[in-house]
This record gives sequence, structure tokens and C-alpha cells, in this order.
Amino acid sequence: MPLLIEYFDISQLDRFREALKKVEELRKVIEVKVVNIELEDNKIKLVLSFKEEDRDLVFSAFPKAFGLGGVE
Repeated sequence: MPLLIEYFDISQLDRFREALKKVEELRKVIEVKVVNIELEDNKIKLVLSFKEEDRDLVFSAFPKAFGLGGVE
């Protein structure tokens, strides 16, 4: 399964909270999993996994993110 990774500045917790709401909205229509949440260099790192066929939908919800794995 491909991965999406997005970083959020620790000083902008509202952005991170909104991202978690987006994940919940996506879960209503596709299979998406939170693989990891961790603090890395004063940034919150959010990692999601999803099915390859849902790539466009997931990245449209998280346009600043980058991806790993799957078909490039």
C-alpha cells in the first residue's frame, strides 16, 4: 500500500487537527489508515496508508504531502 507523509509545524496545531478531520472524512468513503504520528524536528509527522486506486482522492485532500510506494 502506498504511503502519504505530511509534516505540520508544532506551533500550528489547528492545521494538524484539521488533517485528522480530513482522515475521518476520507474513512467514510475509502480505506485509509493512520500508520504513524510522531514528532520529528519540532514538526508533527503524519503517515497514512491507502489503496493505490484511491491515490488521487487522498492527495487531493492533502496537496502539500508527498508519497512513497505504489505505482509512480
